[in-house]
This record gives sequence, C-alpha cells and structure tokens, in this order.
Amino acid sequence: AGSGNYISIFVTFMSEHMKMNGGEIGLIVLFTLLSTIPGSFLSDYLCKKYDAMFSFRLCLGWWILTMTLAPLALTGPERSSLCFFPFSLMWGIQFGWLFPSQRVLFCTLIPPGKHMELMGMFTFFGQIMGWLPPFLFSWINEVGWSMRLGLGSSVVLLAIALLVLSLIDDYG
Repeated sequence: AGSGNYISIFVTFMSEHMKMNGGEIGLIVLFTLLSTIPGSFLSDYLCKKYDAMFSFRLCLGWWILTMTLAPLALTGPERSSLCFFPFSLMWGIQFGWLFPSQRVLFCTLIPPGKHMELMGMFTFFGQIMGWLPPFLFSWINEVGWSMRLGLGSSVVLLAIALLVLSLIDDYG
C-alpha cells in the first residue's frame, strides 16, 4: 500500500538532500518511467513461469534491496549522478514489476464472484495506507534526523509487508 507515493519521497530527497534542480529530477523521473517497461515484462515472465506470489515476494525483496542501497550510496550532491544510473533504473523496474504482480496476486486470491467488491477494498486500503511512507519520511526529517534515514525507513514497512505475505500459503 502507498507504493505510488514513493515518487514524492524520491523528489523531496533529490531536491533537498542531493541538491538537484528541477531539470535533473525531471530526467530521473523520465528514466524511471521508461524503466517500468522492463519491470512489467519481468512481472509477466515471473507470473507465468512461477506464479504471482513468487513474483510479488521477489519484487518486495528487490524493493527492500533498492531502498537499503539508496541511502547508503546517495550520501550527498557529489553522488547525484547515481540517481540517473543505477537508481532510476532500479526504481523504474520495481514500479513496473510491483503493480502488475500485486494486482495479479490479489485477483488470483479473490474468491470467484467477489472481484468487484474486493478490488474496491484493495483500492480503498491502498489509498488509506498511502500516507504512511511519506509520513514516516517527513516525521524523520522534521525531528532533525537524516533524510537518508528517512529514505531507508521504508525498509521497515516493506519488511513487514514481506513478513505478512510469507504467512499466506502458496496457492500454486
């Protein structure tokens, strides 16, 4: 939930911590957007070769990896070139991979005849929980801690999601 709100976190981090200008951030967003295409193909491949549960779990692992590496590597403006590559590529892949895997998994877990109402619940809770990652990032920043810690704090949320997902039995 709330994965779409990471863009606001990335933009804030790049402008405030990495001291990047609007043009640079715009290019990174463009590179990230273009990188969603291979991420979507990866999701399609993994969902067909294995199943959506495997793909989604692996995607969360990838997301945890990128959100662990980003605050370690992006230490300041002198390292801003890393935002262009590899991080815009990694972020794009995770967005392109996450959304299709997430929805395919959810749709395969829904009992027949309940798709409309439960997809509504999926969307509702996605919107409700969307405030959590930006709130955590903002709170860490406002109490005076490092923005790098704020960026990395999402690893806790992602690890909780992976833990909860591991409690769901394989359905394949």
